[in-house]
Amino acid sequence: MSLSFEGITLAIILAVLAGIVYSMRTLVILERKLSRIDLNIERMTEKIILEEDLILNEESQIENLIGIKNSKSSSSRTKKNTQKKSSKKKSSKRKSTSKKK
Repeated sequence: MSLSFEGITLAIILAVLAGIVYSMRTLVILERKLSRIDLNIERMTEKIILEEDLILNEESQIENLIGIKNSKSSSSRTKKNTQKKSSKKKSSKRKSTSKKK
């Protein structure tokens, strides 16, 4: 029972379709895993932000008990400096990506 030319062509087409379906299945599974990872990262960052706020509140309470003046001006300066650094990094990344295009 040898296959004719039409039978071979049909078998090749079916094999290619099966390969496409399998690869799409794996892509969907990977996308779901990545979305779960992304959600977990978001939850972790929210927890870190809450803990950071608690630590800052405790720090200000301790400073008030000791009698140290709050250094809001210095903390706002450090925030501005970190914002400037992050914006510089973003702008340098944008420049490098525009050069690649």
